Amino acid sequence: MDSDESLKNLTPAMDVTPVSDFTPSSDEALRIIEKLHLQKIELEMQNEELTCAYKELAVALDRFSELYDFAPVGYLSIDIHWNISQANLCFASMLGVERSQLINSALSKFIHEESQEQYFQILSDIAKSKTAQTSELRFQDFQNGSGGSIESVDSGVSFWGRLESKPMLDDNGEIYQINLSISDITEHRVDQELLHRQNFYDKLTELPSRHLFTDRFSLHLLHVKRSSKHGALLYIDIDNFKHVNDSLGHAVGDEVLRHVGKVLRQNIREIDTAARFGGDEFLVLLTNLNEDKDVAAVESGTIANKIRKALFETLESQNVELRTEVSIGIALFPDADKSVEDIICHADIAMYRAKNNGKSSIEFYDENEHDLLKCRLEMYHDLCGALVNNEFHIVYQPQLNQSREVVGAECLLRWQHPRRGAVSPSEFVPILEDGSLIIGIGEWVLTQACMQLVEWAELPAPFSHFTLAVNVSARQFNQDAFFDSVLAILDETGANPQRLVLEITENMLLVDIEKTIDKMNKLKEIGVTFAIDDFGTGYSSLSYIKRLPLDTLKIDQSFVHDIHLDADNAMLVGTMMAMAEHLNLKVVVEGVETAEEEAVLLDKQCQYFQGYLYSRPLSKEKFQTYVRCAANQ
Repeated sequence: MDSDESLKNLTPAMDVTPVSDFTPSSDEALRIIEKLHLQKIELEMQNEELTCAYKELAVALDRFSELYDFAPVGYLSIDIHWNISQANLCFASMLGVERSQLINSALSKFIHEESQEQYFQILSDIAKSKTAQTSELRFQDFQNGSGGSIESVDSGVSFWGRLESKPMLDDNGEIYQINLSISDITEHRVDQELLHRQNFYDKLTELPSRHLFTDRFSLHLLHVKRSSKHGALLYIDIDNFKHVNDSLGHAVGDEVLRHVGKVLRQNIREIDTAARFGGDEFLVLLTNLNEDKDVAAVESGTIANKIRKALFETLESQNVELRTEVSIGIALFPDADKSVEDIICHADIAMYRAKNNGKSSIEFYDENEHDLLKCRLEMYHDLCGALVNNEFHIVYQPQLNQSREVVGAECLLRWQHPRRGAVSPSEFVPILEDGSLIIGIGEWVLTQACMQLVEWAELPAPFSHFTLAVNVSARQFNQDAFFDSVLAILDETGANPQRLVLEITENMLLVDIEKTIDKMNKLKEIGVTFAIDDFGTGYSSLSYIKRLPLDTLKIDQSFVHDIHLDADNAMLVGTMMAMAEHLNLKVVVEGVETAEEEAVLLDKQCQYFQGYLYSRPLSKEKFQTYVRCAANQ
């Protein structure tokens, strides 16, 4: 309806009464005429006011239409059949359709399939409560701004909208219309999703984080305890990952971690969950396994082996071909009232046993080994803080010549646990050498040894002439930065490198002999000397021994024990002595415990001795007292 027609409707009709039967007097007629004239004026004024009001209303309506159509928010109304009765241009633009395509269409047609159920729930709630509702829905973007068919949907294109709805009620309190506003919150949802992924997913591998995994595991454990099905937890640790990082760089290490994440996603079922638990450790939750525990063990072992084999396939990173080996521990559940933490601990213990059994293997958790392996894990965690807590100290075992004169010592690490007391090196040193802890602690031992050399250099002979031997682990020695580390410690302490002896083992020679020789030569150039420790117990080739820039050969105590009674040991020691003489190496015999053993060794012209016959390892103060007493005899 146009403005003129509206205005006509607003003008009241005049009620004209016939006057043919009424003949007023002249005075009465004048009064009637005057009254009519006043009414006419009043009506003209009212008409003028209505005309102005109409014009103002028309302007306001135009302004409202502009605001309605061009508002940055989508506005629409739906009738009691949930069809769109009116909509603004913004909402049409959001959907990528013409406004005419919206009118009389069901709003549900424009809502993404994943939000359909939520939308109809909103309508149901409005119908029941007759109150305003707010929710977030995913809408379909048809990308048909030119007027294409709304049936041709690109399901990959959509946007998120905040839907605010207000039901309009008639005089009887019944809904006759629902007014809606829709704001595009896609960017907000993307930010929320990004924040969610940052909090609950690992950025590098895109696997669930430790927190999300344990939450899911807790929920599943509640479910599985009410069912007869078994589940399994795989604890996966990358073998020698520290070596990859140290030798090839963190970029290659990151590529290995991404590779593991990808392989896990590809080789587990949709119902299972894989997560990065931290560092180079991953967890896989296997669900819905067989009711029979033995069959469930076979199923989980098969999946674990599939993962292990897939990871071992060649990975090329920065022109380097790598094969990723992993140790996998498996814990089946449910098992009594074990918690998530208990099951993870069990799988961790099984993984630890897999590493001890040669790595690149799979082991199931065994309750019988729980206490022993748990003790090892506890010891490892205690070792992590032992250096910071000043629980380590150094002892010195004297080395003597044929005249029983002290010529030096071997520097040995000891651990005084706050609860356990003195812990045997045979218990804690293998645990240190299994992981990266040995690197930092090894550097600390080397620093202490160099500081001791500086202190002895200021004392009169024989202290100023002493050499000090320090054991170096394979993991520590094989670091690319080992030479720089030794050089820095020598510079920092001011120790004489010619008094420092680094003891290596034969098994260290099995890894990149050329690199080992090069590193040893660089250290020899600055004055550091080398001894090969526990000689005769490893797997090295004699050709390797010949090529190494060694200074000293240490014969292992296993060849010395009862040498006066064992002809084979006597012959082997004699052969080692002859070889050392041929290679111009000094010989130190370890583990001499009796005078009879010493006599045989002296007869074979052994030069230097170390063992309980002379002294146990001593603290610095007791060692210095021992040296002074030996010098006065």
